Amino acid sequence: MSGDESGNDGDPDGADDNWVSDSVDEGDASPVDDGQPTDAGGADQSADGGPTGSPKKGPDEKFCAECGAVINEKAEICPECGVRQPGMGSSDDERLIAALLAIFLGAFGAHKFYLGQTGLGILYLCFFWTMIPGLIGIVEGLIYLSKSDEEFHRQYMQD
Repeated sequence: MSGDESGNDGDPDGADDNWVSDSVDEGDASPVDDGQPTDAGGADQSADGGPTGSPKKGPDEKFCAECGAVINEKAEICPECGVRQPGMGSSDDERLIAALLAIFLGAFGAHKFYLGQTGLGILYLCFFWTMIPGLIGIVEGLIYLSKSDEEFHRQYMQD
């Protein structure tokens, strides 16, 4: 190779046929290609065009409530920090179970025992023979089904 370090092999205008060699720092002999596209200034870009410093979420992803990492939308626990995500518990199952207990076994107060309201459960048991707790249970079951998971958990579940 000639004494010219730029590799333009004597082009009079100084243009380089190998444009990749100009974009690599001279101190770095082997450029690392991380598969991310770069803009004209050479700054890293994420796959959707945003800078890699600010993560972007895809259609089936969400941000972790604790650390802010991009995680799968259905993930219950963040793989980065290990924190359980809010709203990912079994509140939908709890709401459905409480509603079914209220509709089918509401006369005996089964839904009240399930929700931790033992006193009301015993009261329902004492008066099950009047069929009034059964009617109230059906109405309560329909109310449970009409509420959102967050609203049900906030109002009825005891932590």
